[in-house]
Amino acid sequence: MNRNQRIVMMFGLLLISVIVLGCASSDRIETVAYQSDFDQARSRIAEAERAGAAELANAELGLARSKLRSAEQAADDGEVERARRLAMEAAVDADYAVARARNRETQQLAAEVKAGLQTLEEELRRGEAAGGSGPRP
Repeated sequence: MNRNQRIVMMFGLLLISVIVLGCASSDRIETVAYQSDFDQARSRIAEAERAGAAELANAELGLARSKLRSAEQAADDGEVERARRLAMEAAVDADYAVARARNRETQQLAAEVKAGLQTLEEELRRGEAAGGSGPRP
């Protein structure tokens, strides 16, 4: 083998090595990318559970969990883009579950306050009717 052939062969090996390493790191980057989406979805689902979404927004929380399972299945099947999209949707659905849970909790508290105010108004009316001992303007 002459010098030129060795140079061409070395260049070819170098090129193949670069291509193989590039593909390997590309797969790793994609895995890291969708893994962070999965981690974010899991974190937001856990936050929704802590916010009481299991009781107050169960349908929304269930949808988030379902999408995360579908994302994991898509990742196992090698469908990286679908896995990422479903993981991001799961995170958004979990955020929605938190918002719904907090909204329902706020509505319950508002209803309790309203009931308390109505009770106070009734007591004031009874006091005024019984003897006029209610507050004077």
